[in-house]
Amino acid sequence: MHSLKPGHLVYIPSSVELIKYNLNEDCPSDCMLTKQPLRVLITRQSDKNKNVGIHYEGSTWYVRETDIANGGE
Repeated sequence: MHSLKPGHLVYIPSSVELIKYNLNEDCPSDCMLTKQPLRVLITRQSDKNKNVGIHYEGSTWYVRETDIANGGE
């Protein structure tokens, strides 16, 4: 897997789960499945759960590292 860092543009296919966390990031506050492919910016590097923070609809959402690709590769 390639290195995913803040500022990288990534491609997320449709039907991928996005998770939003409360401010303390202990438990999810919202989740959704993407309805169409997205191109988004990474805002946070991978955490211990292999989730990457992305900027989507004005907030930070998290997606599994294995569900994304650099710039639509």
